[in-house]
Amino acid sequence: MLGALIGVKPRRSRRATPFRHHAIAMRSHVCHQGRVAPDGTCGGVLAGHRGVPTLAAVFRVIPDLIAALRALLPPWALPIVGVLLVVALTPSYLYWSRTKQLKGLLRRYGRASTDDGRQAIADEAFALAEKSPRLVVALADETLRLGYKPILDRCLVWLERTGAAPIDLKRLSGKVKPEKPAPMHPVEEAVHVERMLEQGMLAPARERLQRALARFPDDPDLVELDARLHEAEASRSAQSG
Repeated sequence: MLGALIGVKPRRSRRATPFRHHAIAMRSHVCHQGRVAPDGTCGGVLAGHRGVPTLAAVFRVIPDLIAALRALLPPWALPIVGVLLVVALTPSYLYWSRTKQLKGLLRRYGRASTDDGRQAIADEAFALAEKSPRLVVALADETLRLGYKPILDRCLVWLERTGAAPIDLKRLSGKVKPEKPAPMHPVEEAVHVERMLEQGMLAPARERLQRALARFPDDPDLVELDARLHEAEASRSAQSG
């Protein structure tokens, strides 16, 4: 009343309604890696690929979303919304599950001690990926990051033959490094192979060592590394067996 007499507009009450409470909670979950700006937008980057929320981030906000919908919708509408959510999230779940399988296969590929073992794992990974162009692109991105060029080349050939993802094919082709030059000095090659061996990267170490030995077959350091690498491969094969 006093405010109306002196010409001051009363402030609107910002009571914490159920929907407002759950909306704030949802923003807090989604923006867990950043800050919520004053306008309600997320000031950080989500932990998804190319700024897209990960499936885990989506699942974290589902309980808050359901609570908000219960406050807004009648009970009979909740099952319908639940079915729609399941239908909408199923493709994302399948994609997430298969990319997780592909990463597991690539870890096995890096630990494989024989060419036949690596080839079998590569065939299994590609058979899983070729069900969807998105999976082939995901496999190509991961093999590009890890340096598994045989699988990457296979993905690029598939994308070029099918024409399924031309933008991704152009992006990936632009990132492929040219063929490595022939080894220039055995000491340099020995240092690189030694580092890979210490990190447990047996497959890349074997590939690089074979190229170096083809040029410097009598170098004592490379010959010693070859014996050590054989021991490491035999040990890993025995553990996996």
